[in-house]
Amino acid sequence: MELQLDKIIKTGMIVFLLLSCTNERNIKGDWGVVDTEGNYSELYFQDETVRIYTEVAGYIGMQSFKMGKDSLLINNLIYKTNWINPDSLVLACKHITLYLRKINLGFKLSEFSNESLEDSFRIIFYNRMYTRKSGKPQAKKRHNAFPEFKEEIIEIESKTSGQADDIR
Repeated sequence: MELQLDKIIKTGMIVFLLLSCTNERNIKGDWGVVDTEGNYSELYFQDETVRIYTEVAGYIGMQSFKMGKDSLLINNLIYKTNWINPDSLVLACKHITLYLRKINLGFKLSEFSNESLEDSFRIIFYNRMYTRKSGKPQAKKRHNAFPEFKEEIIEIESKTSGQADDIR
């Protein structure tokens, strides 16, 4: 009887440890970010570097970061981390608060590897930005959402549809 109870307790502990590992909070991956000013950015966290793409400046490049138990250091700013769940995080310092949400679908910054892909990435980026800021998916006629990019998006889409015709 005592041996069975010991097995049950050990099995319970193993299950508990496995379940807690699956809910581990991990900053690695692609994140969409809205700051307290309403600006949208996307971040791709790797081991000790983060790639940044913003609505204002475009691709900024790589920065180094350090993750602590309850803080993140990047660009000489220390942010306090507040995990909402494994896919949502709030980073706060005295100057600004960043609201992060994990990006799981679509063409992500982690896949954006060279300048020739920037136009394709930018379309997806601005669609995600509009969705995140408005809280609803962008309508099919997305050209009206960002009038300053209307001509550029139409040009990119016409090039893309021409490439699809070539493939057929």
